[in-house]
Amino acid sequence: MRWVLGDLLNRIRRKIDLTESWTFAKPYNDLSEEQRQTFLLAEFTVASFDYFRLASAGSQKSIAAQIFASLANFYSARARVDKDKYDQGDLRRALIYMDRSCEMDTENYRHLAQRAALILTSGDKEGAPVTRENLEKAAADLNRSLAIEPNFASGLYNLAWVVDEQGDPGRATALLTKFIDQRENLPLLYRGKRLIAAYINRACARAKRLTKDSADGQDELLAEVLEDCRAACEEGKLYSETAYFEDSLQRNSTEGAELHLLESLAPNELKALRNGDCSVRINLTREE
Repeated sequence: MRWVLGDLLNRIRRKIDLTESWTFAKPYNDLSEEQRQTFLLAEFTVASFDYFRLASAGSQKSIAAQIFASLANFYSARARVDKDKYDQGDLRRALIYMDRSCEMDTENYRHLAQRAALILTSGDKEGAPVTRENLEKAAADLNRSLAIEPNFASGLYNLAWVVDEQGDPGRATALLTKFIDQRENLPLLYRGKRLIAAYINRACARAKRLTKDSADGQDELLAEVLEDCRAACEEGKLYSETAYFEDSLQRNSTEGAELHLLESLAPNELKALRNGDCSVRINLTREE
């Protein structure tokens, strides 16, 4: 019986194998109706396996964990079809499946990070604020994930955002630096937009300290902030994401945003970067 159960689990896993966290709607919209029905059939089939004490099925637990993680992705993406009003029922189901996945395989760093990503994006609509409680839950999962795999790119990137929201830009800078240092080994999906965001986020984290450091320290920090912006600009050109870079820089340098200080500290450099000039050279000479 156990051999038969394991074979069925493997067949289901291959049918609905999703390796990335779906925190947006496009993957669901791209599925055919037949593929969507395959997910629903897999869900009903796996639910029936609970009668076979799946939680104590030894090596089969990791296979079951992957199935539950894929079902979580399916419902997470389906919940976001309407970006102005997320389906909270589908989001709750996604999180229930991620909980089951993490229970089945407690050492799977990818699933821990995936649960954190779902927690961080489980508001009522796109861009909804994250509660303090959810930040703490996500941080716990991400710290656990990185304790198992210290160089896991998704864990580094998301934890940097979390700790920055929690008021620790210094640690956010360190985490993003570790993420960026792996640039040549990152999966292709992290190139372009994700790296642009990482550079801009690190620039923002550093900029939060600009008014707190001494004059000498401020000059060094300012140079680092501008260098991050320039690197983001180059990344945009390299991967044909210039518009995304320019929009990111604009949003983060408007009045009240972290990079707004550049308007007074390095206005010429900021203007050049906004125009997509990656060759801009940083000039920190102060006028007396």
